[in-house]
Amino acid sequence: MAHWVVRTALVSVAVAAAVALATWQLLPPAGGGATTTTTVATILGDGVRAKQIREQNDASYDDAYETCEAAGLGPLAVRLHVAHPTPATVARAFALGWDPAFRVGPYRGCLAGLLHR
Repeated sequence: MAHWVVRTALVSVAVAAAVALATWQLLPPAGGGATTTTTVATILGDGVRAKQIREQNDASYDDAYETCEAAGLGPLAVRLHVAHPTPATVARAFALGWDPAFRVGPYRGCLAGLLHR
């Protein structure tokens, strides 16, 4: 019984310390002043974030290609409210639905799908 109590107390202290450290690292100081912005890229490292962006863009390319190829230029232009539809303008409007870091894949995939059709 005593072993369980000690172990539970140690785990609680470890969790509290981890939360305090994460809060200290991620939040700006209370007094203001110069701070550095903590982003996902700085936490994970630029190489890891770049890899995630590449992988997501690759997956989105495939989805966009299939969607735009199946739907076609006219129906997509109407749905996306593109006044003067060309494959490039419709693909651009289509890609606006993604987070800016992930728009390259959907744009290229949609453009390729529309041009293939």
